[in-house]
Amino acid sequence: MILIIGIILMINYARRVSLRGYIYDDKNNLIIDINATSRSLKNKILNRNKIKGEEFDNELFNGILFEYMEDYMIIHNYTGKSLRINNQPLIEEKEIFNKAWLGISGNLLLYSDDKL
Repeated sequence: MILIIGIILMINYARRVSLRGYIYDDKNNLIIDINATSRSLKNKILNRNKIKGEEFDNELFNGILFEYMEDYMIIHNYTGKSLRINNQPLIEEKEIFNKAWLGISGNLLLYSDDKL
């Protein structure tokens, strides 16, 4: 029984996608390299495809959760902050793809899967 549970957990872990992407300001200055963000071992194992904004060490992203899927990312807004994705208000969550504009508390940022 323990072996079966272990196998199921390993398969579930292997199916999750890794974190990726970069966040730039409106002048194309790199703000956050998501790939290089240091994370605790617990978060690397239990939340392989998710990263909380608090892990970026930038208060602008506190209360925001980035959840990675195979071809896109879902942003979850757990704050009272004004948040827009491609000029559309984000209430709770929204799928975004490569080269998406993020408006957070008056800051215009670009999310990109690739380095500019």
